Amino acid sequence: MPYYNGTRTDIPIKQFKTEISKDGYVYATTSRLVALTYIARVIPNMFTTQNSQEIFIEPIPNFFENTTKGVSGYVYILEEKDGFEVVSQNKNCGHQNVVRIKEDVNVKSVEYIKDVYEELQKYIKSGELKIWRFETLDGDFVNNLHKTLLNIEKGPHKNWDASLNKLDDIREYVEQKQ
Repeated sequence: MPYYNGTRTDIPIKQFKTEISKDGYVYATTSRLVALTYIARVIPNMFTTQNSQEIFIEPIPNFFENTTKGVSGYVYILEEKDGFEVVSQNKNCGHQNVVRIKEDVNVKSVEYIKDVYEELQKYIKSGELKIWRFETLDGDFVNNLHKTLLNIEKGPHKNWDASLNKLDDIREYVEQKQ
């Protein structure tokens, strides 16, 4: 079973190291699709798994296109090792198919992704990825989602670069609606 990781960094990665991790683990996924979502690096859990289905939840109109179009990065295929353990899906890890190991992991190969949006379109067409469009979401759900997202800077993801996550776009949208 292949293990994947995805990143935007232009620095060639030959080995994923535990010393770089906040908790001493190297994280990976058994899903290439999930690795692509790592490249997109959209606000925590906008990409999520529900009932074994990968989903993108769109908090404002056109957010999917605005956060994935033109984004490039790399999908890494990691060496297969004994010792990978399954990570439970929770508020910090919105996906199934995530694993971790408490040792360094070498890269077997790397694939350059020129445009994550174009690559994700293949998964949408195959039915492996669904987009929950803003226009189809319940108003209370959207309001709660906005409250949660606008509090991210106070939570576990406070060190994320807000420009990458387009938090300012959400803040601006919410302010215009008030």
